[in-house]
Amino acid sequence: RTATGIEFGVDVENLSGHKLPSGYPSRRVWLQVDVRGAAGTVFTSGSLDEKGFLRGVADELGEPHRDRIESSSQVAIYEAVAVDAAGRATTSLAEMVAYRKDTRLLPRGWRADGPHADETRPVGVVGDRNFANGRDTVTYAIALPPDSARGPLTIVARLQYQAIPSAWANGLRASATPASRAFLRMYDAAPNTPETLALTLATLE
Repeated sequence: RTATGIEFGVDVENLSGHKLPSGYPSRRVWLQVDVRGAAGTVFTSGSLDEKGFLRGVADELGEPHRDRIESSSQVAIYEAVAVDAAGRATTSLAEMVAYRKDTRLLPRGWRADGPHADETRPVGVVGDRNFANGRDTVTYAIALPPDSARGPLTIVARLQYQAIPSAWANGLRASATPASRAFLRMYDAAPNTPETLALTLATLE
């Protein structure tokens, strides 16, 4: 507990032999962290709205890497964001020329002097000493009203996964091809529930 609320760290560990997530660049994982008190939830970061967007995040393709979370509009997202030749964020594979952000969790065996390090090194994590091969730690420093901060608090941390975020699906809405229309019909009919890769609980008395 702090003078204004609570502060804690969430450790994320990648036990795989590749980046997490890997494969098609739309895939992302992120931390959803809820703090619950006697009267219910007093803080949330990383929840989804009814359309599958992260609540409070104005531009999901512009959300920077987060080492410290202080408000519900900040979310720790592990993802790749590419830009086109003009430096604009894009979800079009044909227009991607470079990564503006690549904060996918590194595999445990990754080394800065290892093979293909230049092509696989993270982008956008400068200054974050907690982001390392196989792991990351995110600090949550949350201000709480005095009445919400009293009594026991339960912290629920989930590592969530989405194969195709809504921002990527929306990139296809201007397309009139039968394949795009068929895909969007199926996408819009499917629930926006993410997959939970890991979950942990902690109680603060």
